[in-house]
Amino acid sequence: MNSDQPQLTHLFGDIIASTLPSMIVTFGNQARAAATAAKQVAEGRCGHAHLEGTSISPEQVPALASGLALLSAPIDKLTPEDSIQLIGTLRNLGTRHIVVAIGEGSRLSFQDFIALGFRRHIVDETDNGALTLYTYNLDTYNHKRAWNNPQYWANPEMWGKAWW
Repeated sequence: MNSDQPQLTHLFGDIIASTLPSMIVTFGNQARAAATAAKQVAEGRCGHAHLEGTSISPEQVPALASGLALLSAPIDKLTPEDSIQLIGTLRNLGTRHIVVAIGEGSRLSFQDFIALGFRRHIVDETDNGALTLYTYNLDTYNHKRAWNNPQYWANPEMWGKAWW
């Protein structure tokens, strides 16, 4: 058993409790353990699906389109292309919250996560080195801009009346 598992299970548990998902999708043993330990899953208030590989079948798509995805090792040991493909697919399917835990030896970089719309959530020092959580939240990743509304466009009084 990895000595980081209790710490990661606790971090994932806090995120599960704060997001209150209706469905949790996991990839990696630590993510699965955290979801299994979650009170919401144990009480049947939240579904749980585990991804065994990096490919997603059409049958799995409805479960992935909402809720929370937790990804842990071996996501950081896959090729960067495979990791980005899996994370990007989850994001593009409409998963509202995605949390990825990576260790110091990860093949994914900070720039890879920024390019996918993630934020560095926490860096936690463990016995095995730093453990970093990156998070994606569909509701907050792209802030509203004040200038991007009809008030600042030419002819705002014509908004919704004429198409040219």
